[in-house]
This record gives sequence, structure tokens and C-alpha cells, in this order.
Amino acid sequence: MVFNNNLLLGAGGQSTGPAPFDPTLIGNSVWLDGSADYLNRTPSSAGTTTRWIVSCWVQRNKVNTVAGQTILSAGTALGNLTWIRFNDQDRLDFAVYQSSPTARKTSSAKYRDVGWYHICVSFDSGSGIAAGDRIRLFVNGIEVTDLSANTDTPSGETTAFNDNVTQQIGRYSYLSS
Repeated sequence: MVFNNNLLLGAGGQSTGPAPFDPTLIGNSVWLDGSADYLNRTPSSAGTTTRWIVSCWVQRNKVNTVAGQTILSAGTALGNLTWIRFNDQDRLDFAVYQSSPTARKTSSAKYRDVGWYHICVSFDSGSGIAAGDRIRLFVNGIEVTDLSANTDTPSGETTAFNDNVTQQIGRYSYLSS
């Protein structure tokens, strides 16, 4: 599918006011309004938890939220929890918790423009991958290298993503918020 729309190609990221959601703009898109809306799934068996890529388009229409905005999370306890979100300071935040934070990358940049963002997170904890390259964040095709938090993942680290635990879009699975 080829997107040929100024909103999707970056003009939306330059918006100064709230952009109303248009469900006809992108087929099969979904609007999660931040109240009780979310999607979830629990796989019947675990998949690859050491190597994956998440790529998605998200449209922010509210910034400076106290609890942040979760894009994707998995797990139900701090002993097995992974997330991608905009934190309460509007920074893109990826973390893996295995009883304590074992991996984390948080952007220094604050994403406060109301509009569309293309978010891509690449995770590969293989031993042949340099520690600094095991987690990579991209926003609108540009790698995020200026980080306010940077904890490299150890070789062989697993995540809750692709595990047989609850996977949720638009909700922080640990606190169900």
C-alpha cells in the first residue's frame, strides 16, 4: 500500500491544533480515545521473544498527559513487562522489566506535535549484535540516538512481546490503564 497524503507524509506532524480522526483516511484503522478503549490478545503459545520489530502509525491528539500514552504493552507483572509509549513527559519510551528495568531507551526529544508519527522499534538480543544496537528506536524514519535513558539489553534478553502473556494496544497492561 502506498500512502500519498500530506498528513501521513509529515504535514500532520507540523500541526498546531488537534486533528480530528478520520476513519476513512486509512482503511482498517482504529480510534482509541484514551478512556476504556484498547485491543488485547493473549497468544496460545510463545513466539520469538528475543528478536522482533514493531512498526506502526500513531496519531497524537493530546499531549502532556499525566500517565503518558501507551502504544503497545505486554505482560501483567513487573517481573515480565514490556512497553512502547509516550511517557508523561511526551518522550518516546521503550522498556523491558524482568523484576527491574533490564533494558530501556527513552528519547531526549519531546513529541508534542499533534498529528501522525511513524514509530518503529527494533529489538534483537542476539550475541552477535553489539550491545548498543540491540534496541533501536525510529520516529518518522529517523533513528533516535539522543536518549535521556539508555540501558542496553543483555545478550539473550527476552521480552513480553510475542510471549504467551496479554499483548495490548492502547493500554498499559500492568496497571490496566
